[in-house]
Amino acid sequence: KTGKFSAVTEEALAELVADICKRRGFDPGKDVIRHYDVTGKKCPLWYVEHPEAWLTFRERVKALVDPPQPDKLYRVQVGAFGVKSNAERLTEELKNKGYSAIIV
Repeated sequence: KTGKFSAVTEEALAELVADICKRRGFDPGKDVIRHYDVTGKKCPLWYVEHPEAWLTFRERVKALVDPPQPDKLYRVQVGAFGVKSNAERLTEELKNKGYSAIIV
């Protein structure tokens, strides 16, 4: 009645769409659309009435097409100092806010 998919159905759909995207070279972020986006018909109803669910679904497809690389790290440098005590002060401030920080 609501048009909501079961978790099993939605996962199967995500896997199917991801497979099609891989085989055809489609970008899930722009090439995967709903009938609604073309015709204005409320199809699939759940995704039309719950746009956040549609965005979550597309993110799931993106993750299946291009899985995150857990061994790939991005480092963020927040400062460079000529005086070590300034570096130590910022390092302590970042740690107090819950960030991992080191001086190199």
